[in-house]
Parts: sequence; structure tokens; C-alpha cells
Amino acid sequence: MFGITGVRSLPTIQKMAAEHAAKNGWFDIAAPGDWFILVKLASGGEADFSFGDHGDYIFIAHRTQAAKGDFSRVYAFVEAS
Repeated sequence: MFGITGVRSLPTIQKMAAEHAAKNGWFDIAAPGDWFILVKLASGGEADFSFGDHGDYIFIAHRTQAAKGDFSRVYAFVEAS
């Protein structure tokens, strides 16, 4: 949150989200640099829960959509460790 994510490769994730948007015809949100980490759910901790191979569940949103309160095109995936 607030720019500190612990995500290994934010530019790669932004590119994946932008490519997904373009494949779906969402060209208005296909710029990679405008995607940001909305929330990251990490495996482990007190709950002792694991996503995939002890990875993190990441939700990434586009800045223009989030500014409008529209979270209908959030990109989500598991980043395995």
C-alpha cells in the first residue's frame, strides 16, 4: 500500500494487465504505466494460508478507472514464489 508492495517485478505485472486489457478490447486502459497494485494478499503469516505455491494474490487496477470508482476491470492473479 502507498507504493510499497514487495512485488518482484511491477513493470512486468503492469505489462501483463495492459495486454489483458487490449485482448479484451479495453484500449482505454491498455497503457502499462497506468496500472497500480490495488491490494496484495500474501501467503503465510498467522493465518497459515497459501495461494498456489506459497505465492501472493495480487489485484491490479487502472488509475483512470479507480479515480472514477470503477473496479469492474481489475486484473487479478497469483504470483508464485
